[in-house]
Amino acid sequence: MKLTDSVLSITTTKIYSLTPSHTLLDVKHIFEKKSFHHHIPIMTEKKLVGMVSLIDFMRKIGNASLEDNDPVYKSQVNEIMTLNPIKINDSKSIKEAIEKLVRQNVHALVVTDENNDVVGMLSTKDILQKILLTSN
Repeated sequence: MKLTDSVLSITTTKIYSLTPSHTLLDVKHIFEKKSFHHHIPIMTEKKLVGMVSLIDFMRKIGNASLEDNDPVYKSQVNEIMTLNPIKINDSKSIKEAIEKLVRQNVHALVVTDENNDVVGMLSTKDILQKILLTSN
């Protein structure tokens, strides 16, 4: 891996997204059943409007039970989502992504194309995983 490589070369492109009106039960099911980043893009009409992290979710549910019928899971995603998540264009370099992660003090970036459409997620885990794979 070279720091000058495009972020797209290490971006996770298989992502799951929700809308602001989805419930926390939908978030719970993604976190329980899907193998992916712990960040969920929130979309309205195919445009990014927010993001929900595992930490956002855990703060909201507190000591709730794991049972799907717990009342907290009826809350909507818009109650916990972070508005205007940090994005990076897919043509930017890995170095630029690292700088943005550090400067913004976040652990994941939403990767967008030239039309500002979401194409994936890039996390610190993706970067570290790539370093490990290429260091041998």
